[in-house]
Amino acid sequence: SKLKQGVVAIPFEQAEYLAMTTPHYIIASSRMAIERRLDNEELLNFSVPLKEMDNLIKKYKPMCRDIENKDIFPALELYKEWAHKKIEKINDGYFIFLAEDSFFAQKKALFNLVELGLKGIAIEIDGKIKGYSLGYHLNKETFVVLFEIVDLSIKGLGQFIYREFCKKSSNYKYINAM
Repeated sequence: SKLKQGVVAIPFEQAEYLAMTTPHYIIASSRMAIERRLDNEELLNFSVPLKEMDNLIKKYKPMCRDIENKDIFPALELYKEWAHKKIEKINDGYFIFLAEDSFFAQKKALFNLVELGLKGIAIEIDGKIKGYSLGYHLNKETFVVLFEIVDLSIKGLGQFIYREFCKKSSNYKYINAM
């Protein structure tokens, strides 16, 4: 029988070891999270119950696909909307600086996917980009999810895009969520 799934907070230095020895747990630290797969179809998901995920899919019919050049400007607009909503909520000078700085990182990444060795997916709803995620191959066992931006008004979309990106990265043993 499977162990009960859970979340464990641990020091960064122990994350990789524990990820290898506790396959039914997400290992999280203050600097990163490493998720070990149960198998290709059974991804760990703690924050959105399956019923909510089903509702999201039925209501919005999100389409997941590889990100393309035509998605760059809509993705950057989505980032601006995302950042604006986050800034309204957090309203902290340092966070505002980080959000503005992150815009330039997003822009650089989107315009240079191939050169930077990044892979990406886009989520379309009603023909509009409502989410995107970018990541890269760290080594033969680990894929890193670097950026994940979604329309914050769509409940569960962040978890949906993460699940879809993990499915597209199924040949990796570990997913490192930055």
